[in-house]
This record gives sequence, C-alpha cells and structure tokens, in this order.
Amino acid sequence: MRIAVAQIGARRHYAIPTMLSRGGLLESLSTDLCGEWRPLRLLDGCVPQRMQPRGIKRLLGRRVADVPAGKIRCFPWFAARRMLAGRKDRSPDDRYRSWLKANREFGALVAARGFGNADTVYGFNGAALEILRAARQRGLKTVVEQTAAPVEAEEQLLAEERDRWPEWESGGASREAWQPLADRERAEWDLADVILCGSDYVVDELNGVGGPASRAAVVPYACPPEMLVDREPRADDGELHVLFAGTICLRKGLPYVLEAARRVRSQRVRFRAVGPIRVADAAADELRREMELIGAVPRSE
Repeated sequence: MRIAVAQIGARRHYAIPTMLSRGGLLESLSTDLCGEWRPLRLLDGCVPQRMQPRGIKRLLGRRVADVPAGKIRCFPWFAARRMLAGRKDRSPDDRYRSWLKANREFGALVAARGFGNADTVYGFNGAALEILRAARQRGLKTVVEQTAAPVEAEEQLLAEERDRWPEWESGGASREAWQPLADRERAEWDLADVILCGSDYVVDELNGVGGPASRAAVVPYACPPEMLVDREPRADDGELHVLFAGTICLRKGLPYVLEAARRVRSQRVRFRAVGPIRVADAAADELRREMELIGAVPRSE
C-alpha cells in the first residue's frame, strides 16, 4: 500500500504519518505548516531559541519524526491566513465558521495537488471531503479518522452543558453554524471505505446519529513506550500536583475541574491548566482563583 495522509495541524504529534513512514507505507503527508518547512528550519538555525517569538516556537515544535522532508507538502500561505483569521474568533459560532472555511480550502488545495503514486488516502473528519471525492474519482481507497464524536452528537451534549454553565462561553453555538460541519462529516462517511475511531464511545455516537457504524473500526490511541519507562520518583514536597492539559473550554469539562479544585481547596493541592484559553473572561477569572492558567505551550516545552 502507498498511503497519502492529509491533516491540518500536528494531530497527535503526527502519529499517523510517522507510523506509516516507519512501516514503509507513506506516500506523502499534506499539512498546513510544520517545523520541517525549509524556511522555518533556516530560521531555527539562525535565531537563538531565547529570541524566538512564542508563535514561531510553536511552529518549530511541529516536528515530524521519521518522515523524509521530500514526502511533506506544506501550504504556508493557507496556514498564515488561517492563523490570522483565527485571532478574530470569539464565540463558538465564530470558530465553527472558521473551521468550515479552513477545512474546505485545505481539502481543495490537497485535492488539486494530487496524491502521487498513492493507492489509498487518509483524512480526518471535517477536513477530508474534497480529498475523498478526488480520491474516489481516481479509484483510490479511502480512510477517514473520526477523531471525536460526530459534531451533531457533541452539540446535543454541549447544549445541556451550556444550560448548566451559561456564563462559560461568549454565546452558544447555533445550529446554523455547526450544521454545515455535521453535513460534511456525513458526506465523508459516505465516501469512506473505513472510518477509524479511537474508542467504542465514538462508534456508539456515530451509530446514534444514523452513521454507518458497520464501516467503523476501533483502533485505540497508543502510548509511546518511552513514557512507560521507570523513572526516579520526584522529591516529595508535600503537595498533590494536578495537571489539566488541553483546550480550556466548556467542551473539555473545565467547570468540573473547577468544582474539584474548590472542594479540595488547600495549600497542599496545586492545580494547573495548560492549553489555549477559549472561555469567557468571567469564567477564566473563576478558574484563575483556583488554579494556575498557563495558556498554550509549544510542543518543545
């Protein structure tokens, strides 16, 4: 098999193209921008790390292990436009519209560039529709990874959470904003030979919204072996350290982390949250009273 992978961002630190490359199956990786892009590598070599802006550090941290640079296709101008547009997003509706626009543009760019000698394409939910259509026209096999429960299922759950925590987001998400992305997912399922899911929960939710669960396969996310090596225990400072890593948002359940922090409020328990902050200012202030909000951190750190 020769597999062409297309992904926006550094999903799971490029685990899919890395594994396929190690197995001798990777035809190409198409992505917005990564640390292997030659101008970024030159910048990294010329500018000391201490002088690199945080945004540049984050891009340089997107390193693709064991994938030859010649197999990586970047779209830097698309990446620049996407990053600039994302700074204007304030509400869930804004983010849905930005995702939809970016996913459409990325899919069209990848489809137009082609798939080389690939006989299979591998895309990710919401950002694969144009890619899968082009692959089908060429008679290629198609795989789509459903990285989370379908948008429709998530929005049903989030509607309940927004009622429970009304001050956490700058307005909810309207059906008008999220429905086009849900429609893209359904169209991708129709074009996919296989739908890969990380858990039984995702398959159950796929089935719950009428998706083709019969073509879904569960492949649990793996853990790098080096994380399992015995380490010297850290010195006991008498504190319990609790870390949340991920986007600081209602979808990730931060109100429950906050509730836990309040219940065990003590100098001997320290909460810290790392990730992009996407909650209303009042909610962020509540979190800061109980924990340290770090914000986004480059992968290299």
